[in-house]
Amino acid sequence: MCGRYRLRDPERAIQEFADESGVGVGPLYNVAPTRQMPVVVATRAVKLMSWGFAPFFSRADPTAFGIINARSETVDEKPSFRQAFRERRCVVLADGFYEWRKDPSGGKQPFFIGLKDDAAFGLAGIYDPSAKPGIDGFCILTTVPNSLMRPIHDRMPVILDRNRAARWLSGGPLDRAGAEAIREPFPAEAMVAWMVSPVVNNARNETAECCKPVAL
Repeated sequence: MCGRYRLRDPERAIQEFADESGVGVGPLYNVAPTRQMPVVVATRAVKLMSWGFAPFFSRADPTAFGIINARSETVDEKPSFRQAFRERRCVVLADGFYEWRKDPSGGKQPFFIGLKDDAAFGLAGIYDPSAKPGIDGFCILTTVPNSLMRPIHDRMPVILDRNRAARWLSGGPLDRAGAEAIREPFPAEAMVAWMVSPVVNNARNETAECCKPVAL
């Protein structure tokens, strides 16, 4: 899954994936669900959306917790997601994310994961006008892990470079081949991962300490 991510340089990410300037957020080192974040839609415009997708059957319940991840392998089949997959795909802007490795002792060690060149990237998402009145809600698609992620977790977000992001945002439904190409795990050789402090466990901690490497 993907339950936290980083957007240290929002303006750089927006310039990479959108056709407009920033939206006045960041830098953010510990993005957690329910936070309003910049998301790129099909027109290459940037919108602020809340992280958490409330499917149609839960909209009547204002206390319903939004879904933060959807499996890319079944997103086009599940009633909760298939219309958004056809009509409301988006790119969630990021430059790193966090995952927790389960240790034999029962504890969890947090890791930061990003690209070797420290570039911004996109995360494949879908959105729906369901989070709050006037605020769309998004969730992030996940896929099987690459060789870098496999020792850490059994899922990873669907990471998009500019070309894959353009295909993901293209109008109309994706065919099966297009969907399968998008969900391919990002190349492990282009990524890095390191252990970080448990300070990231608390979503209220919003400093660069969250992604600072720590020793064994």
